[in-house]
Amino acid sequence: MHFFNLTIKKINDLAMFPNVLGRVVGIKPKKLNETAVKTYGGFTNSDWQKVGNDMKRGLITFGKAKS
Repeated sequence: MHFFNLTIKKINDLAMFPNVLGRVVGIKPKKLNETAVKTYGGFTNSDWQKVGNDMKRGLITFGKAKS
């Protein structure tokens, strides 16, 4: 178990090496664009809410037409 934990730590250290090297050299990490985080599949949350409302209206209309 100790070997497994040590191996995972070494892999993590190797993965973090570019970040450490960047801090030593003075390269600042790239920040994520906040608007990109708020989009899903190229659509914003408000776009998905509009799609949901359109689907609700469509289902209500379909239900009224069937009865």
